[in-house]
Parts: sequence; C-alpha cells; structure tokens
Amino acid sequence: MFLLIIYKNIMTCFIPNYKVNAQSVELSSEMKIKNFEYILPTGIIASSFQDLWKKGYTGLNIKVAIIDTGIDRSHPDLSNKVLISTNYTRETVIVNSHGTHVAGTIAANGLLKGGAPDAKLIDIKALSQIGGSIFNVIRGINFAVANGASVINMSIGTSFLRLFEKQLLERVITNAYNKGCICIAASGNDGISICTEDPFQYPASINIVESVAACKVDPSFNVELSVFSNENNRVDLAACGENVLSTVIGRRYSIFSGTSMATPHVSAMLALLFQQVKQTLPTLRGKNLSDEVLKRLRNNIFKVDACNNSISFGKGFLRYDPSKKVDVNTLKNRPYYIGGVLIGYEY
Repeated sequence: MFLLIIYKNIMTCFIPNYKVNAQSVELSSEMKIKNFEYILPTGIIASSFQDLWKKGYTGLNIKVAIIDTGIDRSHPDLSNKVLISTNYTRETVIVNSHGTHVAGTIAANGLLKGGAPDAKLIDIKALSQIGGSIFNVIRGINFAVANGASVINMSIGTSFLRLFEKQLLERVITNAYNKGCICIAASGNDGISICTEDPFQYPASINIVESVAACKVDPSFNVELSVFSNENNRVDLAACGENVLSTVIGRRYSIFSGTSMATPHVSAMLALLFQQVKQTLPTLRGKNLSDEVLKRLRNNIFKVDACNNSISFGKGFLRYDPSKKVDVNTLKNRPYYIGGVLIGYEY
C-alpha cells in the first residue's frame, strides 16, 4: 500500500486539508554582500541554537538519518554532508526537493546555517514523487540503526495503517530507541482550526516517537500554532514550521511550510544534545543514552499557553534554555531576509 503523497504546492509529505502555499526564493549560492557571512533561518534563531553552538555543540560526530525523498548532495550547503545513501524507490535521481529542504534545516553549513551544522547525514530515499510504502520506511529505520544513526527524521505520515503495520512499525522504532537512536516525526497537516483535536498520523502517533507540531514565528519571535498543524494528545512539542527557508534542488533555496519543516528543527536539536551527552556522560549506551537525551530535550521546551490544554503544543515550543527569551536587540542591526536574518552585514 502507498503510505505518503506529496502535495507539490506545500512540499510536505502529507495531504493537507488546509492549503499553505510555498513560494520559491531565487537566491544564488554565490550571493555577495559586504561583510556577509551567512543566513540564519528564523526557526534556528527562535529555538536559540546559537546558545548551544557557543558551548561547542554543533552536532560533531553525530549521524542523523533522513527518511524522505532523497537529498541533493550536490547543493553547496550540503557538501560532504551525506555519509551513506540508500534508495528503496524506482527513481534514480532526486526529483522532489522535500528531503533536501529537511536536510538543510538540520545540517546546512554554507550560505545557510542549519541547526546542527557539523552533523553528518544518512540519506534514505523511501519516497518517490508519488509516495512510498510503510515497509520502505521500516527498512529505512533498520538501515539507519545499522549505520549508527543517533536521530531519525521522518517528515512523513499517513492517517491509516493496519494493526499489524502499526505493530511492526512500533517494534522497529522501539528497537532503535533501545539502541540509542531517537525517532522524530511530523504530526501532520490536517488542521482546520486551532484548539480542535485533529487526526492521528503515523509514524508520529507511535508512542515512542516524538511527534512535532508546527508554529509560525513573527519578527519579534513570538510563537503561535500554525492553523494547518495537527493537534492531538500525541503531539509532544512544536517548532517553527511556517515560511522556513532551506536548501532545495538546483543549488537554490526556497520557503516551505508544514509540520515536515518543523520536525527537522527538533532533529537538529537532538543532534546537539546527543553530542553533549556523549561528551559529558560517555559511558551511557542504548536505552539509557536515549532516555538521557530525551530528558534534556524535554527540559529545553518553552511552555506556551494555548487552549487551556496540552493538545496544541504538547509540552511547548522548542527552545534551548526556555528561561531566556530570544534577544531581538542583537538582531536589530541585521537585515531580515525572507525566512531568516543576514548575519554579518554592515550598513
């Protein structure tokens, strides 16, 4: 059976009931600006990734697997990022930018900065332009674990699985967790209005998976749940998922929206936390390692009051050191680019 359909105007691996248009951004990777260093996407700023970077945690020596439509490794911002690839589809080339966009949010290190710029990627192409099967996703999880992944990003989903498929999926995800690998998945784009319980999507609704909702972030870095984002009691947390600037096929960059775009922010944060735990508690292995990293992730969530319940945001919005607000003053002299901030520009 087919698991996933890609809706081309949104570039997420869900069929949404609410249409969110993505606009293409024509930005050359050879762009030159006086004293210009890089673009820091809004979601990376909002979740305070820089605070962990300053402490030396950039995802170094951490492997993140991306089960998606494949990664365009020729993009300059993803150069030398992919350690190993596998393809479970009949497509021999990357024809959909979804996986490349996800990869950029996690590990871009060029004109654009992802959340874990020194992490390495495992590229698992389980989806073609028309979707993929749950069995390819399961194969992908096993492949990721066998190749040493610490994090598995699944910006994918389906609203229907048969019981034995759910059981099999849960079994391989639990096995991954017990071997020191955490799975992250998008909650889905079926939302119609805020504060209503939306359908469950899989893999996100498997209990041991971290289910990620999407938020929009305004210029002052206030957060609000995206209308299209699924809300249900399996949502664990939320991250920036609207107007996310990242890498796409053809050495270019585009703005996409969806819970698919929120999910890699969490995967990137986990990569930094895995590096932190492995350096500070080097004897931890397997389930104990996963438990410690997940505990730290849940300590790094900014609580958001919404709907008088935890359905919308789960435990809140992803932010390293939730007690600190984003220092907007440090960005005042930096011009905004759509979806991010130019760093290093002088007037």
